[in-house]
Amino acid sequence: MTAPSNTGHWLPVRCLAAAGVVVATLSSSSTASAQTPTRLLVTVMDEADITALDAKRKEYSAILGQKIGYLPMVMTAACHALRRHPELNATMDDEAGEIHRMGAIHMGCAVDTEHGLMVPVITHTDRLGLVEMADA
Repeated sequence: MTAPSNTGHWLPVRCLAAAGVVVATLSSSSTASAQTPTRLLVTVMDEADITALDAKRKEYSAILGQKIGYLPMVMTAACHALRRHPELNATMDDEAGEIHRMGAIHMGCAVDTEHGLMVPVITHTDRLGLVEMADA
């Protein structure tokens, strides 16, 4: 099976038969989310010690001669996690009772601009290096 990407190319999608419990759980969550008010705002905050990340970021910036922010590093880590756990890069087809694992990783990140909040999508994010991610 293939699915369209936002670049116009068709990407392979791996379809898996969903286990009964998974189907029941996801179907009920889909139904519940459809009944949830559309203006629901949830904010979650947590703290983390990023001393080692900051040191590595400064090291990379010095070596590359280019400032590297935290976001490209976090997105790179997310790509590695999605490659390691492809079930997180998937959608559920309720009617067919299948889980569709996506063949590519595309990531979006909300950016505040003078025209309002925008979410640019970086296609094939997992193929980019740290500098390419920072430039994207």
